[in-house]
Amino acid sequence: MNTLLKPIAKQDLLIRMSIDPCWSPEIKNGPFQQMVKLIGDESLLDVNIAALHAERRGRWLQILAQVKPIYQKTFLYLGDNEEFVDDVIFQTFLSSNFLWEAEYSLPHPLGYGRGIEKATPFIYFLRSQSEVLLKKILELAELEYAIFKAAYHLPSKQPSGMEDKLYISPAATLMSVKNDVLNIWEGKEILESPSDVYYMISPTGRNFRLTEEIFMFLQSFSNGREIGSLTERERKILNTALGLRALCEDPSELESRLLKHP
Repeated sequence: MNTLLKPIAKQDLLIRMSIDPCWSPEIKNGPFQQMVKLIGDESLLDVNIAALHAERRGRWLQILAQVKPIYQKTFLYLGDNEEFVDDVIFQTFLSSNFLWEAEYSLPHPLGYGRGIEKATPFIYFLRSQSEVLLKKILELAELEYAIFKAAYHLPSKQPSGMEDKLYISPAATLMSVKNDVLNIWEGKEILESPSDVYYMISPTGRNFRLTEEIFMFLQSFSNGREIGSLTERERKILNTALGLRALCEDPSELESRLLKHP
């Protein structure tokens, strides 16, 4: 028996069985059979396998339907039809910890907790497949995830610019890519660039190509940066970023305030 398995609730076990192909009850000494022995309820092994497979495929399609609209352009390369649920990539995703661990998801903007949206588990999974997937597919997926994240997060209060220290907003993303994947959103072909291409995905729904200078300046706010001694040019870039809500106060303090004052 796998000594790493820990007992889980019966309902959670049945949900896992109905989605994860590696937790099929017919797999001899597989995770499902081991968990049944661990929790001491072998009646759970009495399963109509044909009905289970039909239900499972329906659940796979539901998960695909949650992910595909967010990664529309990416799926043009991965597989643009329902048969993708049988692809080894999607099957591996269904069994990965990224799908089953709530930590690999964003908190719901209305306070329902983690584990609801599936876009974040999927991007974590795709990152883990970097040896299998083409770099341009991964970069395109990262772009589409950044666009999703910008819309998913509730907009933070716009800083006045008088704060001592500012951070990159959780809803904003700075990207450095080798392939100009933003081209596909402009109806053009994705082209590999001779040098890095820099983007900012802003919470306002506007996306920008940046110079390396501006990218590096904004990147310096990732862990917080004091703004008391900026040059005139840096101040102009800062004001533009503030207008695009790409910068905010300490995100952890903002979250703390929301928790204290619902």
